[in-house]
Amino acid sequence: MTAFVDALKYIRTHEGKLPSTLNSLQDQNELGHSGVPDHVVEIMQEDFVKGNLVKRGDEDIVLCLVDGFLLYADPDVVKQLDIRLLVRSTYEKLKARREARSGYVTIDGNLRKSCR
Repeated sequence: MTAFVDALKYIRTHEGKLPSTLNSLQDQNELGHSGVPDHVVEIMQEDFVKGNLVKRGDEDIVLCLVDGFLLYADPDVVKQLDIRLLVRSTYEKLKARREARSGYVTIDGNLRKSCR
């Protein structure tokens, strides 16, 4: 977890740039369709930029989204976060999303098949 905290500190102090030492496997996970239509995503992205939600006055705001509720149990991670959000969903939706994916990449780089 220390490496993750160090990566968050680096991101904060280097204008949102990722450290070269960050070696995430999460981009190898299979992602299903979110269910949000593409045109809605485009509208939200446009509103986000036009509404200056990425600026504070003339200063750009750097967003670093940290996904994974277990990370919030680590006080060193929490110290690096300005805002903490918990997005809730129904059991049925969470179960359907889990059943739809074939597996996920573990920390050692292996694909772990989801139990169905």
